[in-house]
Amino acid sequence: MRVQTGFDLNNSIAAKKLVGKKGWLEIINNISILFLLVSLAFGSTLLFWKDIQTSKKLSVLAFICLTVFSLSVYSIYRVLVGSHLSYLHTGYTKSKNKYLLELYLKEKNIPIVCADKNVIIINKERELSWNGLWSKTTIIIVDENDIYFNIKKDYPKLNPPVLLSHIIFKNELKIFFKKNYQS
Repeated sequence: MRVQTGFDLNNSIAAKKLVGKKGWLEIINNISILFLLVSLAFGSTLLFWKDIQTSKKLSVLAFICLTVFSLSVYSIYRVLVGSHLSYLHTGYTKSKNKYLLELYLKEKNIPIVCADKNVIIINKERELSWNGLWSKTTIIIVDENDIYFNIKKDYPKLNPPVLLSHIIFKNELKIFFKKNYQS
């Protein structure tokens, strides 16, 4: 499990990103992922231009190249903003936020790895994971009226960027908090 240790809680909330020490393995991981994604984007662009010049019209290959280029650019963006905190405004007190969050995690059968006064860390193993090789670590910071969270993937070789999980998790939390607000 890869957890950014030693992050400053108050500065993280103020900066809306995890502020603290980054290990050299995480820096090398980000550089490697960025190199692969830039190479993929550049290669798909070259292949796209070659296909356009030879056929003078859009083909299936050109569509695939545009799709690969778009996903590469979005992935590069997600690597660069990987330590930023996603934000959910709840309007509840800190204790109510933490209670509802723990209720949500219990309902979804997600085990809490570490819980502190303001921080909850969960580790969710992927469906096809064997022996905990592929998992997602979520750091949740509970604040007055707000919840901040950051999701990181933990893979054996390279840790790819989180593309959609932060959006899905935020929407699930929003629906859960809205449902419990009415009851």
